[in-house]
Amino acid sequence: MVWAALATLMAGCAWFDTPRPAAAPAIAVQLPPPVLSADAIAALQTARQRVAHARTARTLWRSAAEKLAEAEIAAVKNDSNTTLRLSHEIVALCEKSTAQASLPPVVW
Repeated sequence: MVWAALATLMAGCAWFDTPRPAAAPAIAVQLPPPVLSADAIAALQTARQRVAHARTARTLWRSAAEKLAEAEIAAVKNDSNTTLRLSHEIVALCEKSTAQASLPPVVW
């Protein structure tokens, strides 16, 4: 019991006595912030306009509105690829919803 306490005390003293290595100087690298590409900005603006038009025409599909919310989040994160892909999907969905509204109703 005494030897265990003595060994613990010696280990603690040895730990405090060991010299610590000097910290390496931190080199701060400033990376430019990511920016949304011009194509993604234009596609997102087009998608917003198409959704607004579909909403006023009362032909907006829920999936288009949900994808617009996802595209807005991707734009805030400066993810150009995702914003561009979602914007193209939104435009396609709005075109399909408008085309569906112009068809005559189905009669059974």
